[in-house]
Amino acid sequence: MSGSLFAYGTLQLPEVLQAVVGRDFPGQNARLQGYACYALRGQVYPGIRPWPGAVTAGILYGGLDEAAWRLLDAYEDAIYRREVLTVLADDGRHHAAAVYVVQAAFYGCLSGQPWSMTAFRRRHLQRYLAELNVSMFTGKRLAPQSPGSGSNTPAQGVPQRLHAP
Repeated sequence: MSGSLFAYGTLQLPEVLQAVVGRDFPGQNARLQGYACYALRGQVYPGIRPWPGAVTAGILYGGLDEAAWRLLDAYEDAIYRREVLTVLADDGRHHAAAVYVVQAAFYGCLSGQPWSMTAFRRRHLQRYLAELNVSMFTGKRLAPQSPGSGSNTPAQGVPQRLHAP
């Protein structure tokens, strides 16, 4: 499957996309209507869920191939499901794009607080890239937890890609 990806979180940053898939793809600003973007509890990255009237801004990347999709699917945590949705790009056209959406069983992992790209860049980007490069190189990822399992922490049920300090 070749196609487009709508990125609303860390993958909006070319350096993160490059670290995950090993190359760059052309991108343009786009918006996804009817979905809200929130910080995940105890994490440095966000998730989206359907929300009437909400709009989520992001980047629409085109030309992704099977190899890129395999790497992206491995990168994204188990709380996400890849769905094809329609986004409105800055070129004024609607585009079908794959979007990683938080599954309903994991809505409780969303903090209800907006996620900030500015804060992520300032506080977490360098460490995130360093840890991402190590995990992608070694192939080691921590196993995700299911909702209600594990300890009673704010990050309960959220896979452990990278916790906020």
